[in-house]
Amino acid sequence: MTVVRCTPATVDQFSHETLSWRFNFTNLLSGAETVASATATLIDLTTGLSYTAGLTGSPTVATPYVTLVVTALLAKRRYRLSAIGTVTASKIWEMAILVEVPY
Repeated sequence: MTVVRCTPATVDQFSHETLSWRFNFTNLLSGAETVASATATLIDLTTGLSYTAGLTGSPTVATPYVTLVVTALLAKRRYRLSAIGTVTASKIWEMAILVEVPY
């Protein structure tokens, strides 16, 4: 798996919000390649543990985009949100952002 840096690298989301975050895999795909499937992780950087309660449903794939819905984050925490797109068995890309929750 190859990890790709996203821009912006850090985003804000408030604890009471439910937001969709869309990751664009366009620059990672060649020719007619598509994102065949996707998974997501949300790690609470305060504890180092997975925070599955913050991910709503499964990632939505509409090549070249993978969309994740995030909700119920804890105030004054930081999270690492990753979208992992599988193109082929040997070509897997991970795109990650840091989500800051001020309150």
